[in-house]
Amino acid sequence: MISGRATRRHLVYVLAVLPAACAPLPRAVRAPRVYRLAPEFAFAPEHPRRSWSLAISEPLAERALDTDRIAVVRRGFELLYFQGVVWSDRVPVMLQLLMVQAFLAAQALPAVGTDRDGFRPDYLLRPILHAFQVRENGPADRTAEVALSVTLLRMPRRTIVGTRNIAAEVKVAGPALGGVVQAFDRALARVLRELVDWTLEMGETDWQRRQTPPNLL
Repeated sequence: MISGRATRRHLVYVLAVLPAACAPLPRAVRAPRVYRLAPEFAFAPEHPRRSWSLAISEPLAERALDTDRIAVVRRGFELLYFQGVVWSDRVPVMLQLLMVQAFLAAQALPAVGTDRDGFRPDYLLRPILHAFQVRENGPADRTAEVALSVTLLRMPRRTIVGTRNIAAEVKVAGPALGGVVQAFDRALARVLRELVDWTLEMGETDWQRRQTPPNLL
């Protein structure tokens, strides 16, 4: 026999559970589309093989650029982001890996990698990212901008060998986001080509100077 008190207690429990059970399920959130950069590395066989190794650090960047979101600058100062789309990784991480790939494509160094790869390089390349955005002057006037400065350091004392500012701009063709990605690919290809050429020249000049014994009087 079930007492009236027990019946009321179970009824209260059932009524308390019903609102949660009948609550609507949360609406599914659409995942953002992911875009991956793939600049073409077209290096002519003009760089002889070097004897020194290179590590590349992750580029320093302000917080607005240290993100996987695709940045847009309007009116020269207003920073926005494209909605529903992201890069395949944070921009500094993505650029660091693309820099390594560019030097590997040049086939001029015996060893190249990031500063996290655990080897002891002869030189360290330290980039600072200044711009990685679309400059929008109007719906049909958009430009992909890439700008950075790099410092080449002689290891292990981190002696400065040289510094360089590198930048490129490419007009975006058409209103689709695919045109934005293609413009970034072309701008990055120019920046990376100049970066590789300058680094190999500066590093080799310094390396040869170090290998030449001083004149003894």
